[in-house]
Amino acid sequence: MRYRTNETIATLSVVALVGMFVAGNEPVIAPLRGTAVEPMLHSLHYENAIIFNLCVGFLGGVIVWLLNVLVPERQTRAILRDNLRKQYQYFREDVISLLLGAGGSYSAGLPAQLSRPNAFRDYYRGENQQRWYDVLNYLQANPERLSDIVAHMQTLSNEVEYLLHKISIDDEEVHAFLKRLSLHTHRLQHLSVYSYDEVKYLGGFIFEMLAAWSVISGYLEADPVACMIEKI
Repeated sequence: MRYRTNETIATLSVVALVGMFVAGNEPVIAPLRGTAVEPMLHSLHYENAIIFNLCVGFLGGVIVWLLNVLVPERQTRAILRDNLRKQYQYFREDVISLLLGAGGSYSAGLPAQLSRPNAFRDYYRGENQQRWYDVLNYLQANPERLSDIVAHMQTLSNEVEYLLHKISIDDEEVHAFLKRLSLHTHRLQHLSVYSYDEVKYLGGFIFEMLAAWSVISGYLEADPVACMIEKI
């Protein structure tokens, strides 16, 4: 919707600009003299004060809209998108740091390295699948780590909610995806299936998110959350 509106305004602005030259009583401006446009403007010339004033008024309104609405809105959108991108990266690295605690010490750069879905899969599946079972056992024995993961999820959820309240998301797919993401923490904490087996359901959600795995499509080429953030 937003893009169609912008395209409509751009088209009407071109029409108004031409109409201003056609309906005005001023000579063709210097930059257009001697160009292929000058004969066309002369052939279309129809001096009319009403049309001229309407075109000038419309163009003036467009300029005000650009300066006071479109440019600030795009700046705000870019800032919030960049912030959510960073917060999501922090979320992945912080949660991975908690998971790596199941294996004891680890190198400082490992969480950032495993934040890439392909690297996370390689580290926890196949011949390394026992590592994931160790993680689940670790979370079972250390419920405070589960609380830490939920806290990180809540922080990310709050960032998504803040963005949704600050800007309008015209893409229905992106809006629905972000809304589901922001509500998932609440659902995990309050659904009966979660309270029945916290490690199973929270562990499953975290693996799907960090490994970019879908029940329907299997392992995905790209991180769906990161892709949706880029579409904002």
